[in-house]
Amino acid sequence: MAIKRTREMAPIERAIIKMIFDDAIKKPHDGTWYKYKRGFTFEGVNYEVVCKFSYDAINLSYKDMVITRETQTIFLDPKDYH
Repeated sequence: MAIKRTREMAPIERAIIKMIFDDAIKKPHDGTWYKYKRGFTFEGVNYEVVCKFSYDAINLSYKDMVITRETQTIFLDPKDYH
């Protein structure tokens, strides 16, 4: 298992780990794997994180993490391109 210190992480990575940790400490500290899904905003951009995490009062572990950025839809008017 690779261990990464928060000081070694990118700013967005630190923000995500802090968010998960803040939610993880509300759960029982028994090492159970919990499903996690939450939206958040980082530097004005909306993201959604989905993963599984486990917290045993000492270590926060996560796996299967997927981070998606908000989809932007742009409508073009075809009559403007003739």
